[in-house]
Amino acid sequence: MAITSRHITAVANFFDARLFRDRGGHARHDAAAPGASFMQVASTGSPTPHSGAGVVLPMNARHVSRALAATTQAGVAACLVGATALHVGWAHKFDAVRQTVSDYALDDDANQVFTATAACLSVGSMSLLASAVHSRFPVGGAPTVLLGTWCAGLALCAAFRTDPVDSPTTVGGLVHNWACAAAVTALPAGGLLIARRIGRLPALKARARSLRLMSWASTAAGASFLATYLCARAPANPAARWMAGRQGLAERVTLALELGVLCTLADAVRAGQAHT
Repeated sequence: MAITSRHITAVANFFDARLFRDRGGHARHDAAAPGASFMQVASTGSPTPHSGAGVVLPMNARHVSRALAATTQAGVAACLVGATALHVGWAHKFDAVRQTVSDYALDDDANQVFTATAACLSVGSMSLLASAVHSRFPVGGAPTVLLGTWCAGLALCAAFRTDPVDSPTTVGGLVHNWACAAAVTALPAGGLLIARRIGRLPALKARARSLRLMSWASTAAGASFLATYLCARAPANPAARWMAGRQGLAERVTLALELGVLCTLADAVRAGQAHT
């Protein structure tokens, strides 16, 4: 069964009801109406007031959003630590300019670090998506699917190894390659769509501009990485062979910009939550 934004919101609301109650076991009152959307808050500056008497309103979701944001930060930080460990600890075995990050998984010792690194980034990304949906940040249906594709692609990259160069193609290698391509494509596409949506909100125009620029830069880098990948598969001339020798560098630039998109989006979500 497909996981939609409705499922994510339902899970977050469940934790709201369980975690944030007063000592008497009753949910505390919040100034915001349960139906107040982020679009209403961002456009008017305040949530829709509640006028009914004797109705228990849901708890303020800010605590859950903060916990999810902390998980996002921890996931990204763990990913950076893991990536640094791979490049420093196995620098004598792998060429960062020529070989891709996925090649670390081919080493029995580095494989565990690579898997943990990709898994941490996937968990951090899922927490960011849950935080955005839970706080009613204007993500939208298509960007939610794209961000979910990014998260799923990272998880599949961690679960399946790439194929060594000049070796027969395996099912696991195909899954890894297609998952990587889907993830690298989906994140900047989702960033561009979200930037268009939040660009209409005065409080988030600056963040929308930064997210748009970072997403376009990531898209351009991804196209360059694709070109080096194709050249590595068919080095028909000296220019193609030169491009193939820079495949690892192109991938690392792309991944760095993808992290930039993720961090810029996290900053926009955090800024949006400050207005709720």
